[in-house]
Amino acid sequence: MDTKAAQQRVDEVRKQWGEGRTPSSKIPDNAVALLRIPEFGDDVEVAVMTGTSEDALNAGVGWFDHTAAPGAIGNFAVAGHRGASGPFVQLLDLKPGARVVVETRKKIFICALTSSAKDLTVDKSETWVIDPVPTPPGTEREAPEPTQALITLVTCRNFFHSPERSIAFGELIETLTK
Repeated sequence: MDTKAAQQRVDEVRKQWGEGRTPSSKIPDNAVALLRIPEFGDDVEVAVMTGTSEDALNAGVGWFDHTAAPGAIGNFAVAGHRGASGPFVQLLDLKPGARVVVETRKKIFICALTSSAKDLTVDKSETWVIDPVPTPPGTEREAPEPTQALITLVTCRNFFHSPERSIAFGELIETLTK
């Protein structure tokens, strides 16, 4: 991740919010929210970019197309690099209960992890992890309807390009209005 570009994206989002504007989620590689994981440090904040293109992942974390919006019922799923300067370099160190904070112009969503990324590895082709209700193959006949706001964090299992993904799941525990 390009840390200078990442900080510019965070600054852009905050500037737009200060002007009363909400970034559009319909524009690929556009920053639409901010993400913080307090255990990574107080000053670690990245933009949530629409889509998971290389540009999006180099400027923050990428929001998977067709997953829920932050705080909405369903699965808000994001991916981030794990390399030396990636936002998810420490993701496998987090334990259940760790907080993930997603901020939009009007609200702050606080999620708690329900699993650890070190405990679940899938092939990059396994997309069930970003379904509205992530359900491993073979455990349900029909996809269940979502009833709560979830978050899924996806990163490479190894520090650099890898065909395997480490996955952490969480759920919304608190919503604050700004």
